Amino acid sequence: KSKEELALKIFAQCLIEFADFLKAEAGKGESPEEKLGKTIEAFFRFAKEKPLAYEYVILGHEREFKKLPEPIFLPKDVFVDIIQEGIRKGVFKKRDENLAAAMVIGMAIRVQFFIKNKISKVPEKKGIEEIIKSALQILKK
Repeated sequence: KSKEELALKIFAQCLIEFADFLKAEAGKGESPEEKLGKTIEAFFRFAKEKPLAYEYVILGHEREFKKLPEPIFLPKDVFVDIIQEGIRKGVFKKRDENLAAAMVIGMAIRVQFFIKNKISKVPEKKGIEEIIKSALQILKK
């Protein structure tokens, strides 16, 4: 196999591992709001516990995403599923689930980066709370 094929295979494995990690945590919540909070917390935990896999996903997703050979369950799909459930249950506004997921994930990625690199002096726990609060403001009716 070429280096490119091997890199793509590792990228796909990291994506699946990240998605499975988030999905397992989301499953511990009862309501869509709780599931969202648990998933955001898990996002940070995965970044800390599996830093190489996390960084590979974050750095590679723009370049490698379109090269994936078949559809796989992605980390964003965990957020999309929760948002769809919230819309179905009438607790979240009706909107494009992928766009809403992108907004939440974007916040998580940047806040995690700013805290990790000490650009922000906010403790991680406070950063996570702020993301959850902001995400719910974006999503709730």
